[in-house]
Amino acid sequence: MVSRPSAVAERWGHPASDDADDQAAFALGRLLVDDGAAPLALDGDIPTLLERLPLSEGVPTPLWALDEPETLSHMHQLMHDAGSDVAIALSGHVTADELDELGVGVSPAGVTRAAVRCALSCGPRLVLGEVDPCGAITHVRAKRAYLEPVRALMDGGVHGFLLGHMPSSADAIAAASAIPMGVRPVIACLETDPSLRIPSGEPLDEAFSSLAEAGMDAVGVDGITVADIPLVIDSVVEAAASVGLRLMARVPAGEADASALEGLYDEAAHVLAASGCALMCAGAGAPLGATSSMAASALEV
Repeated sequence: MVSRPSAVAERWGHPASDDADDQAAFALGRLLVDDGAAPLALDGDIPTLLERLPLSEGVPTPLWALDEPETLSHMHQLMHDAGSDVAIALSGHVTADELDELGVGVSPAGVTRAAVRCALSCGPRLVLGEVDPCGAITHVRAKRAYLEPVRALMDGGVHGFLLGHMPSSADAIAAASAIPMGVRPVIACLETDPSLRIPSGEPLDEAFSSLAEAGMDAVGVDGITVADIPLVIDSVVEAAASVGLRLMARVPAGEADASALEGLYDEAAHVLAASGCALMCAGAGAPLGATSSMAASALEV
């Protein structure tokens, strides 16, 4: 049994209210403090699936929820049908500055609420709102950038926050400054290569320690390819456990041959589930069947 930060365990000791969203957030929080809980499978790589659609060229990823909500909702439904327990709202890169660069004249709140509606449309067990890095690594700048999307995610009904693709613990902590801690679980997911390096150069165990001290409810890695997961995941789980937190793994296809991906994802999913990973999903370049592999392995635990 790992030594859990007392604040995390106490945070999810009881639901905030009888509200259905608060109850769902509590269930997610309890999963993240229960080392014996079976893992959950999350939505896989929806952005790549969207990019492969005919006539998708020119549609920026953040705008699918506004421009093509039926298509995005269908993608969430495909993930749900494949066994995903947790929908991930397509809510990354929707700060005011990022949307201004696209020249589309829409608000972060409008895009974000639309993304949550699409994620909820398939009737998932839980929904995470994703917050991706925008380059604001001071708390003041980050809070200013993220506050409107975070409020819209809360208003829309998400049950937790995924700080995705973070290049450093500092970026994740800055992004989290806009989130009311203790109201919804927060999972900080760092970009990590197969050698367990992150872009900032921090050792992974030190980055995890910083995230734990900042009050994150779980830590994660994104970038260890499907072929490398069986080789390194025990070390990653150990690094998370050393700071008392459970792990999320988002697993990209990497350069594996397409014909080998089904078998590789089957193996990786089995290894992740057996390792004690709390949350797992297929990452960039993964086929839809990878989500089925994750879901099937979760059920075996």
